[in-house]
Amino acid sequence: ADVSDPGNKLLEMFYFHQVFKNYWIGYAERCDHYVQRYGELSQPRHFEAYIIKFYHGLNTLDMMKKKKTKNYSKSAEVDGIIASMRVAASHAESNFRNKLELLEAEQRGLNNFH
Repeated sequence: ADVSDPGNKLLEMFYFHQVFKNYWIGYAERCDHYVQRYGELSQPRHFEAYIIKFYHGLNTLDMMKKKKTKNYSKSAEVDGIIASMRVAASHAESNFRNKLELLEAEQRGLNNFH
């Protein structure tokens, strides 16, 4: 078995935790890299997928804010993440409502900034 085989739980968890670590220490590009790697490797379960999407949305908004330009492809990506978080909040409100509201507030703040 190769380390990059789909279903490699150890590598999947490594990428999952790297997303959080790099987001919280402020390495936006690295966070984005590990989001992509996690998506390539894993068949994420619903809860994990929504958590990764949440951090990916926050990270993308932060990168857009730092670049001070409106990136329509990234904006559409965030719109998709917010739509997906609405679905998650409709199924598990106590887990995802606050995350959805934070993403929406950050997006509105960014849109008012541009």
